[in-house]
Amino acid sequence: MDDVIEHSGPSCEKYKEFFLPLIANGIQSVYPEMRQASAYGWGVLAQFGGPKFANECSGCISYLIQIAQAPDSRNDVNINATENAISALTKILQYNNSQVK
Repeated sequence: MDDVIEHSGPSCEKYKEFFLPLIANGIQSVYPEMRQASAYGWGVLAQFGGPKFANECSGCISYLIQIAQAPDSRNDVNINATENAISALTKILQYNNSQVK
């Protein structure tokens, strides 16, 4: 999924019905591995998906912040999800921030 977004750029929009629900649900998962993979996906979407995904990227910010600010965010089991969430937040702000309020 991440490769499709990265290598097709803004034209990945035709696949959004496939990947948006996956990363939107995964970012809220109780499983750290799912949060980690979804956070990575949000970062890739922010960087390569183009401005058509600005609203979706803005909408996931609160979930990414929750991951980064969780009391156990630096525990071994959560560290990869935390670092990917911070990276995704940075990419949203750098590459796709037009809808960030």
